[in-house]
Amino acid sequence: ILATLPFRITWIDEREEEFPAELPAGVTKVVSEDPVAEIDGQPAGSFYLVMTHNHQLDLELSARILKRGDARYFGVIGSRTKRKRFDYKLKERGLDGAALSRMICPIGLPEVTGKHPAEIAVSVAGELIAAYQQPGTVATGTAAAGREVLADESTTARC
Repeated sequence: ILATLPFRITWIDEREEEFPAELPAGVTKVVSEDPVAEIDGQPAGSFYLVMTHNHQLDLELSARILKRGDARYFGVIGSRTKRKRFDYKLKERGLDGAALSRMICPIGLPEVTGKHPAEIAVSVAGELIAAYQQPGTVATGTAAAGREVLADESTTARC
């Protein structure tokens, strides 16, 4: 879905085998042994969509993105419980409430409550569309703006 929208997608994963044989136009594949370090090379004002197979990696990516402080959108797939755990752990790392307010978790439109993968994909795409259509805003829970999407270890490019 995202590849059909006006985004440039960088899909980062440690696992080469997770990428399909062919990627949609506008999607750049990055195989990296250190996905967290890849955050440093992303342009200011990027959208970040963190959807990994590993909660600890999600936490490390979240800390790096929030410490940069220049994301136009930053979402992490997960439940409200995961959000509470991350808030606690990120506060322990010195991030304040203002920084944490820039992290969206759970992601997706709140009106879409389904759990089917396609429903989640459409809901997240809808949230990103709403965000990029509001130029000059920064995510603080449900909306942001920008055009660069960094998808880490996710199925984003396949949604």
